[in-house]
Amino acid sequence: MFIHALAFASLLAVDPRLEAAETQGRASAEATVKGDFGKLLDLTHPKIVKLMGGREAALKRLKKEFDGSEAMGLTFESCKVEPATDLHQTKDGLFCLVPLTLKMKIQGKILTKKSSLLGISTDEGKNWKFVDATNGEQNVRKLLPEIPESLKIPKTEKPVIEDDKP
Repeated sequence: MFIHALAFASLLAVDPRLEAAETQGRASAEATVKGDFGKLLDLTHPKIVKLMGGREAALKRLKKEFDGSEAMGLTFESCKVEPATDLHQTKDGLFCLVPLTLKMKIQGKILTKKSSLLGISTDEGKNWKFVDATNGEQNVRKLLPEIPESLKIPKTEKPVIEDDKP
């Protein structure tokens, strides 16, 4: 009986690399909601930061976009992060997905959007950098061709829009 309990417990054990991805993915999502762009960029894959013109240009761009969204009445309400999944290893590192649900408020409506962060680690899962996977699998793979073919990026779902209930 004890052996069966140990076997069952080992099945429930979470890979510490996935736990680290989830924790760091949550920090990235929370930084987005709070507008902490320095923290967000710390957790963003370097290729994305480079494409944005480097860290300083990226900080300015994110602040401008955030301020513009707020001026239109769009606010980030919350982000629920689910356990990281689909751990894949290649010679380029570890890859996984961190599913999340983002809630935003705009013009009396609540917009709920499911998404995923693509996590990439080059140090055996201790530290993770992320790419928003909502741009579609083809676009993400174009940017990061080293993503293993076995990792399937989920299709972007349409957001759910509901009236904001007071």
